[in-house]
Amino acid sequence: MSRTFQVVTLHPSLAEWAGPAGREGEPGPGRSWFPAADEGDAAVALPRILETLAAEQALPDAPLVIILPTAEARVRRLEFPFAEPRKIALALPFALEDELLESLDELAYDHALLPGDGPATTVFVALMARPLVERVLEACRGHRLAPFRLTFAAQALHATRPAPSPRHYQVYAGAEECFVSYVEREALHAVKPLGAVFARWLGERPAAGWSSPAAALAAGLRQPAEGAGTAGAWSALQGELGALCGELNRFIQTHALGQTHTVSLHGLFAPLLRQDQATGLVAPAPVPPAIPPARRFYGVMDELTADADGALALRGIDLLPRGKGLLGRLAEARRPLALAAVLLTLLLGVAATGLGLRFQALRGRTAQAQAALELRLARAAPGQRPVPASLRLLEERVQLLRKQNQASARFATYHYDALTFLRTVSEVYKGFPNLTLESLTLTPDRLVLSGTTDSYEASELLRKRLEAVPGAGKSPQVTQQKAGQTLRYRIVQER
Repeated sequence: MSRTFQVVTLHPSLAEWAGPAGREGEPGPGRSWFPAADEGDAAVALPRILETLAAEQALPDAPLVIILPTAEARVRRLEFPFAEPRKIALALPFALEDELLESLDELAYDHALLPGDGPATTVFVALMARPLVERVLEACRGHRLAPFRLTFAAQALHATRPAPSPRHYQVYAGAEECFVSYVEREALHAVKPLGAVFARWLGERPAAGWSSPAAALAAGLRQPAEGAGTAGAWSALQGELGALCGELNRFIQTHALGQTHTVSLHGLFAPLLRQDQATGLVAPAPVPPAIPPARRFYGVMDELTADADGALALRGIDLLPRGKGLLGRLAEARRPLALAAVLLTLLLGVAATGLGLRFQALRGRTAQAQAALELRLARAAPGQRPVPASLRLLEERVQLLRKQNQASARFATYHYDALTFLRTVSEVYKGFPNLTLESLTLTPDRLVLSGTTDSYEASELLRKRLEAVPGAGKSPQVTQQKAGQTLRYRIVQER
C-alpha cells in the first residue's frame, strides 16, 4: 500500500479501509465492516456506509482513494480519427452524447487513451452516475475527509496488478462481487461485472456467513466426512462456480478470438477456480482446496495491498469532478496556508494576464468546436481525411466545379449555337439530293463544306441557302473544280 494514501472500498455487503503504510513499509492499519444488506439505490447506500465507517473509525488526515463496486461503472470504447490527446479531450463530450441515451450532465466520466499503431485512436471511457459520486463526496466533506481519487474495483485491480502478457484476463471472484477485465498491452480494454455471485451461498451459512466470509468458506469446503451438512454446502457452491465459469468463458471467448492469452485469478473464491491450459478457459477446481479461516481483508482490498508504488492513487481512471482541479483538492485536504498562497498567486496572475486568459478561452472554444467538427465528419464519412486535408480537398472540388460551370456556360453559347446551325445545314442538304457532303469543319471562326455534285447550279443554290440561314455569318465563298464526270465544290463561310 502506498505510504501516503489511505484507501476505502465500499460495497453494500462489505466495506474495508486500509490506512497509510508505516515508515519502514510495514502494513498500515485496516478494518472490515459487514453492513446489513441494502438492496436500495447505491447512491444512498454507499454514502451511508462511508459515513458509518468514518464515524466508527478515526481516519487519519491523509488523501483518500475511494473504490466503488464495478457494477456501478459503465465502460465504452470510442474511436477518434486523430491522435492529439487535447483534441480528443475536447471532442469526447460530443462523442459520448451520440453514444449515450441519457444526458451527459447526469454522469461523471474519465478516459484513457489505448495504445495503437494507426492514425486513429481508441479511447477507453468509464462512466458513473453523478448523483452517486456527488453524495460520496458530500459524505467526505461531512467527515472532513480529503478525497484524492475515485474509481471502481476493476480499475483498481488493474492498476495494482500488472498484466504478465500482452493479452490478459483478470478474474475477480470475491465475497462481495465478481468481475472480469480484459487487459491488452497493459491497458484496460473491457470490463464485465458479474454481480455478487456468492452472496446467496454466504447468506445460507448461519454459523459464519457475512460476519466472516473466509470462515464460512472454510467451513463449507471441509471434506464431507467431517459432517453430513457440508456435502450439501460444497455441492451448492459447485453450482455457483459453474454458473460463474460460464459467464467468464463467454467473455473470454468473445475477446480472445482464438489468440493466445493468460488468466489471473483473484479474490476470496479464486482458489476454487483454475485455468485450463489447453483451452485457456476457466473451470471449477476438481477438489475443494484448503482456505485459511482468518484473513486481514475479505474483499478486493486484499488484492490492493500489493500496491507498493502508489499506482492506485496516481494512475488510471479518476471519476472525481474535474472542475475543482488543484484548488479544490487543496481545499479538501485542509491546507489553509498553501491554499491562501496559491489563491494570491492566481489572483495576481489573473490581474496581469486577464486579456491573455480571455484569448486562451476563445482559442479553447475554437479548438473544441474544430475537434467536434472533425469527429462528426469522420463519423459521417468513415475513412476520410482530417479537417485541414478535407478543406483542401473541398477547395479543389470547388475549383473543378467552377471549371465545369465555365464549360457549361460555353456550351450554352457557342456549342449550343453550333449544334443548332448544324441541324439547319442538315436540313438544307436534304433539299439537294445531287449534292454529297464529304467533310465539314466547324470552328468558332469559320464553316468549311466540301463534297461533289453534278452541276454548277447545285453548289451555287447551296451557297445561297446557307447565306439565308440566321446567324450564319458572312456571305459564303464557293470554289468548284471539275474532276472527270463530277464537280468538286468547296464552300467557306466566315463566322
